[in-house]
Amino acid sequence: MSKGYIVIAQNNDTVDYLEQAYALAMNLKLTQSTVSNLTVCVDKKTKSLIQPKHKKMFDKIVDIPWNDEATDADWKINNKWKYYYMTPYDETVILDTDMIFPFDISNWWEHLSTKDVWACTNVKTFRGEKVEDLHYRLHMKRNKMPNVYTAFFYFKKSDTATELFKMIQIIFENWQRFYFKYMPKC
Repeated sequence: MSKGYIVIAQNNDTVDYLEQAYALAMNLKLTQSTVSNLTVCVDKKTKSLIQPKHKKMFDKIVDIPWNDEATDADWKINNKWKYYYMTPYDETVILDTDMIFPFDISNWWEHLSTKDVWACTNVKTFRGEKVEDLHYRLHMKRNKMPNVYTAFFYFKKSDTATELFKMIQIIFENWQRFYFKYMPKC
């Protein structure tokens, strides 16, 4: 089974996500002993900035399919539901472009493969301190929703993951309806 990491790199006016993904790819190659593949998903504007150095470092460069749902957004999260359709791997870990790996986590893949989907809920800083940032998660806490992070999210091609990503698509496309129905304490 093929395994790899995937990110979306869509530059905006202030952040060069492509260069962040490039640094992440170099970091993966330096620190990971078994799985160091990084696929980068890009929009047309970011794709035009790709240089030979990027092509050399990235495992694959994938166009974001269908419409770019994040064209007018500064915070480019609107295409995250498409990860399942963009990954070239049988087993995938979604990352954020601004991450680094200080050590080899290759042994995690065996454990991850025991389930179809893994999501992080108790995230720690590089100092081992629990992350308690509620800036983007205040409404989730008020509504007693799980504190799920997608900056390290594993899935394998499976019926469970297919169903999950179909639901995620529905939520992304109808986020206002879901927000007002399932987050009444806002």
